[in-house]
Amino acid sequence: MQEYNANKGKDANTEKPQKPPQKMLFIPANNSATGFLEILGDSDKRGLIFETEGDTLAKAFKSDYGDFSDGFRNAFQHEPISYYRRTDKEYVEIDRPCLSALLSGTPKQITTLIPNAENGLFSRFMFYVMNMKLILTLVVSLLASTAMARHYGDAGCGLGLSLMGKDGNQVLAATTNESSYTQLFGISSGTSGCTDDGAISENKAVPAYIEVNKIALAKDAARGEGETLVGLAQLMGCQAGKLGPAMKSNYNKIFVDSQMEPSDIEQSVRTLISSDKSNACGV
Repeated sequence: MQEYNANKGKDANTEKPQKPPQKMLFIPANNSATGFLEILGDSDKRGLIFETEGDTLAKAFKSDYGDFSDGFRNAFQHEPISYYRRTDKEYVEIDRPCLSALLSGTPKQITTLIPNAENGLFSRFMFYVMNMKLILTLVVSLLASTAMARHYGDAGCGLGLSLMGKDGNQVLAATTNESSYTQLFGISSGTSGCTDDGAISENKAVPAYIEVNKIALAKDAARGEGETLVGLAQLMGCQAGKLGPAMKSNYNKIFVDSQMEPSDIEQSVRTLISSDKSNACGV
């Protein structure tokens, strides 16, 4: 090109060099219709479109010069695609296009991309849906149930409750409970506001502890270690080094299958211990 620019005014026979093809394996969805076809043609008629947001392609289809959905439909069955390049006044035909597209998004994004099945674009896609069981996890590490929260506040009982009150800063209260171990001591001894009457029977200590610590307990069980696992092990007369890994290995059964119901969590842990007491409890 430098040689052409240097000689184009001196030599009338100097020919302008052809622009090299712009080959791309991954074709951006944020494109014009002509840009998409040019890249596909320059890339040996093959290309991939990969976008983590389906809206990117949907917005391109809705723009004035970006609707190349007909190219999708042609490429699905490798039908010829033809277009005209105004710059070079050239007719171009892609005789056997090969195109694959992988998009991710939400169900509503699909309706934005494909409003209806009338033009056949819908039938060119294969859809894969991931069904997930959603469990809400709050920032506060020690979460009481609704009934317990009304009595203690979201942080649960412990020194944090005594200092902040149930209507005070629950994040600070939860941090105080966790860092000072007062929740475990309060539940096992009936202090720091952990019971209505200042005393708690031994058979209620474990359910009460799980009730106010189930979110933090699930988090620690996923790692197989942590402060709440140490507290639970002490209440159940087990070694934390044994109970923690055992709960980690049975995490889905204890927490997911139970849908975080405290009574079901307790029953699953007790079943785990009774089935293999030496390995799950260490006694």
